[in-house]
Amino acid sequence: VSEVSSRVKKIPIIDYAPSGSIELANMVTEAFRDIEVNVVLLKHHGVVVVGKDLIDALNLAEVVEDAAKIAAFYEILSAFKK
Repeated sequence: VSEVSSRVKKIPIIDYAPSGSIELANMVTEAFRDIEVNVVLLKHHGVVVVGKDLIDALNLAEVVEDAAKIAAFYEILSAFKK
């Protein structure tokens, strides 16, 4: 999780648009205009990540996926605590 906070400053969430649509492409492109954005979450689709090269982008995707798993497990375990 600490790696996420060191590598990711903002994660914009893009509203749903059909896969392959110009609307979705434009929303993703617009989100990445912010130089602090390297991860975008697409509702009902997944994530898009960018890096300095393919390996960097893949590593970032894995870090974000691991953080999402931790957050999901936390939510599940918190429900049992109540």
